Amino acid sequence: MEIVLYVHELYPEIGHSHAMIETLRNFPPGAIKKLTVIAYESAALENIFPELKGRCSFKKVPGKTLAPFLIKMLFYQFYALLYSYFRVPAHAKELGIGIAHLRPKFVNVQFLHFQWAKHYFTMGKMPFYKYIYKKILFFFFDLGERIVYQNPLVKVGALSKFVQEALIEKYHRNPNNTHLTYSGINTQKFSLDLRPRQEIWRELANTYPEMTKLEPNQPIALFVGALERKGLLYILKCLEKKTSPYQLIVVGKPEVGTHIDLSTYPNIAYIPYTKELPLFYSLADQFLFPTLYEPFGLVIIEAAIMGLDVYTLKKDVGASELLAGLPEIHVAETIEQFVIPIPRIISLQEKLQHRQERLKHLENYTWKETGTSFYNLLTADQ
Repeated sequence: MEIVLYVHELYPEIGHSHAMIETLRNFPPGAIKKLTVIAYESAALENIFPELKGRCSFKKVPGKTLAPFLIKMLFYQFYALLYSYFRVPAHAKELGIGIAHLRPKFVNVQFLHFQWAKHYFTMGKMPFYKYIYKKILFFFFDLGERIVYQNPLVKVGALSKFVQEALIEKYHRNPNNTHLTYSGINTQKFSLDLRPRQEIWRELANTYPEMTKLEPNQPIALFVGALERKGLLYILKCLEKKTSPYQLIVVGKPEVGTHIDLSTYPNIAYIPYTKELPLFYSLADQFLFPTLYEPFGLVIIEAAIMGLDVYTLKKDVGASELLAGLPEIHVAETIEQFVIPIPRIISLQEKLQHRQERLKHLENYTWKETGTSFYNLLTADQ
């Protein structure tokens, strides 16, 4: 088959890109004869799709510096429509991530803005000009979602059950055209480092000086993701009430245009970006993730198979559908019920035991299964 993929940016380090890359890489061997990526920017396709060497091409969309994001999004959609009409052959399978493209044949849904909006505008005060802009932005998000998801000819893959149900209910979609396709997990990449934690800490501290703020012989918690949406502000609020030190690693960035000052917290190591996430999982003991909205949440699954004690929420969190009920997986019903745990060091032996139990529980949720499921969606009518 020939696939034309529409996405703003395609990088393995970006959550939605990573899921799409892994899904396509796990199609049956030889299934993809040609892949064209339509994006503002992308990692080298020969590196992220080594199995498709010689069968990939990247069409760079001009205007990646356009601002604000609303203008950039509209320009991309306009460009994608022109490319679709004049350059894409009729037999090609046009695949969009979310509403990047307004007339796709297939969509990988990893986010529903109407669900996130109900949280976003209650998170805190913002300047009036920003409030007006965000309202306009979310209006266009909602309009785009209605155009794409209400189209009965579009086939949709949803990466969690609550997203699938929302698509069917809000957009009156045919369940036969709205498939549940959970994300998988790369167990080779996310495997425990068996060295002593002091040695792991020293390696990380050499690369990330912020890590010297932490004591490796004391419990360490970990948070990963977009700071506001994933619930860091709630964690900080809880930590301000604690009288004893609580060590925390924060990996991620705030929303564009906002600033969260973590320098005033003596026991928080802030790492804006890293490609060494497995090492941070190997060092940490607890994973804190009171996310307000998470259609799936790969980091939750990653932390789970790395053996950490996991603390997250149930409502609007896709990964909780797969993990709830497992030992040391703590799933609160609401953010008000989310409690910062008493810190404890988890031994390597306990982490390895947790890992084996959770891998067995998740043995059917591999990227191979994800790829097969999505491939079946694309070929259902052939």
